[in-house]
Amino acid sequence: MSERIAGLALVLMLCSGAAVADRDPTRPAAGWVGQTPAPVSRAHTTELRLNAILYGEQRRRARIGERWLGVGDEIDGARVVDIRPDRVRLQRADGPLVLMLGGGEAPALGKVFRERKQ
Repeated sequence: MSERIAGLALVLMLCSGAAVADRDPTRPAAGWVGQTPAPVSRAHTTELRLNAILYGEQRRRARIGERWLGVGDEIDGARVVDIRPDRVRLQRADGPLVLMLGGGEAPALGKVFRERKQ
């Protein structure tokens, strides 16, 4: 009797493994297949990322993306207006923008915040 149960359990395990193997775990759920993604706004599609800050009495530089910038320099239509030990303030045509150092989970990556107009 126990041999029959063990054999039946073995057959069920093998059959269920084959059924699971046919399903692609990276495939979107059935409700998502065929849907088109939402349109992306083309305004400021380049993500500015603050990677490092050099902050001294005489010189202040910020590494945004792959470039080292100082106050007055421009990147992607934004001008650097202030560099602090933990943040860089930029000015764009649509308003101010603050990049925070160490934002998020990875300390080397920056997190973007928009300042409120005062």
